Amino acid sequence: MGVEMYKCPHCPYQTKRRCDLPTHMILHKKVEEIRMFQCDKCPYQSKRKSNLRVHQVCHKSTNETPSYNCAVCSYKSNRKNILKAHMIVHQKEEETCWYKCEQCSYITKYKSGLIRHSLVHKKPDEIKTYDCPVCFYKAKHKGHLKTHLLIHEDAKEREKRMHHCDHCSYKSLHRNNLSTHMLQHKKIEEINMMKCGHCPYVTKLKCNLLKHINRIHRS
Repeated sequence: MGVEMYKCPHCPYQTKRRCDLPTHMILHKKVEEIRMFQCDKCPYQSKRKSNLRVHQVCHKSTNETPSYNCAVCSYKSNRKNILKAHMIVHQKEEETCWYKCEQCSYITKYKSGLIRHSLVHKKPDEIKTYDCPVCFYKAKHKGHLKTHLLIHEDAKEREKRMHHCDHCSYKSLHRNNLSTHMLQHKKIEEINMMKCGHCPYVTKLKCNLLKHINRIHRS
């Protein structure tokens, strides 16, 4: 007997747990219909209290935030769920659950990736935008709005939260970006290379491997 899936009537999202669907449906409501949770340090606001808690980590220094390390490679994150998503890249091809677009050949290991991709098949007036509360900027993706909001933050406050490379002048607000950058300073034998299961292609970055698979092997 198959598992009953609860589907969103507005996008490809579906879940096995009924309690997850109402939480997801918040994404499709207008801002004025929802109580917003406001960050007390920057213009960021969210429909979900849990998202605000995650966001507030960016206002803490490195030694104030936990670090979750991958047991297979050098990747690390300050969020456990991000590390869980990362671990998918280490799964064998036959162990992976692939999410396929019903309108084109796009395929991804991530449900969130399929939801983002589905926007390319929608008309402009069918897409919900995320509006900046400070200026006229609008984004199709919430993540893009979060990145944009950084330009409204005080420069001194932003510099305090920068993650610096020990080998060069590179710095980033995001620890994950620094981890990716650090691969440039490592020798090949020190890196767990991402290997394609269909051909000899190898790369340092999981995003490159997923792009390669979609472009070459999912036609």
